[in-house]
Amino acid sequence: MRTTCNIFLLLCLFACTQGSKNKEKDIKTYTVAWENISSPKVFFADIDTAYFIPLETNDSSQIGEISQLNVSDKLVLSDRKPQSILQFSLDGHFLSAHKAIGNGPGEYVRIDGMYVDKNKDHILVLDAIQNKVLTYDTNFKFIEEKHTPVPFGAMAFSMIEDSTFVYEEGIGTVKSDLKYCLFVQPPNGETRHFLPFEKTMSIHFSPRQSLYHVDDALVFVPTYNDTIYNVFEDRVEPRMRIDFGEQWVDEAFVYNQALGKGPMLFMQKLADQNFIYFFNLMENKTHIYMDFYYKGGAYVSVIDKKDNSNTLVKFSDPDAQMKPLASHGDYFVFPLAQSEFARIADSNNYTFAGKASMVEINNKLNEESNPVLMFVKFK
Repeated sequence: MRTTCNIFLLLCLFACTQGSKNKEKDIKTYTVAWENISSPKVFFADIDTAYFIPLETNDSSQIGEISQLNVSDKLVLSDRKPQSILQFSLDGHFLSAHKAIGNGPGEYVRIDGMYVDKNKDHILVLDAIQNKVLTYDTNFKFIEEKHTPVPFGAMAFSMIEDSTFVYEEGIGTVKSDLKYCLFVQPPNGETRHFLPFEKTMSIHFSPRQSLYHVDDALVFVPTYNDTIYNVFEDRVEPRMRIDFGEQWVDEAFVYNQALGKGPMLFMQKLADQNFIYFFNLMENKTHIYMDFYYKGGAYVSVIDKKDNSNTLVKFSDPDAQMKPLASHGDYFVFPLAQSEFARIADSNNYTFAGKASMVEINNKLNEESNPVLMFVKFK
């Protein structure tokens, strides 16, 4: 049972404006240090400290695969396989679960996004199939639902100041005002559109978390774009750029319509290309965390925002690549299945503050155990 969120593959028609058009000279650029590739051993040595929260396992709390995670005064997660929402206390004690599959009011066909409104104690669920957002209280009492302004089903959503909805569009169109990556819907007034689609692409690989918050900022990570954005109610501004050098996406490949007609062929050829793919980025207050693939290998890059120091790690086993689902203060949060947790706990190659506690936790786990959340703070 694997709990880290796999990258969602979606066939689509258009791509966001490419990074080559967004390399504004006045935004911060972080360069990935390809010449300093290290190993997983160094990755774990760069951890300042880590702590762990085992999620309680019982008949009501069995987790198949965590797709989204929110950490505040409790843990709220969406489970991709049974399409349910679960709540745990900050020590991992199971609190409640909710599943409402259907087409009626208060019901969803699929959980495509989740947002926790901490001010109102509400949990919001995006159902892209029915093109609506459902609102529940923390006891999962249904409050309301509203349809999205996105024409073909949003890929992700979030909120600004718990009042303005932000949606990522996954499939563009050449028609008038519908050809945009972002739809920003204020509580009063017309929906605004930002970042137009410009080119026809073959396959669309959505980042795991394309919309996330750092402090009070809402950040957007577009597909096939090396520029990351801040999203506001009335504008979108470049936040940073990631410089991968010659390893950045080859537009001739990703916009090849012949390959787009055969998704499996596209996938098979990815590992032979000289560019990164499955690119994901997340921030916390102190660091930027990126994971991606290149020529079939799995990589992680960690950047210290204060001094711009950069660690680039290649994992010998792609399945061992570390993939965070949330950030919390100075920490990144990694869901680890029991087998992944045991592998790290049993390895003598990995040393970091907090590792000793893994042995005691691991002795209490078995193959049916829920994931353990690993909170990591980097040096």
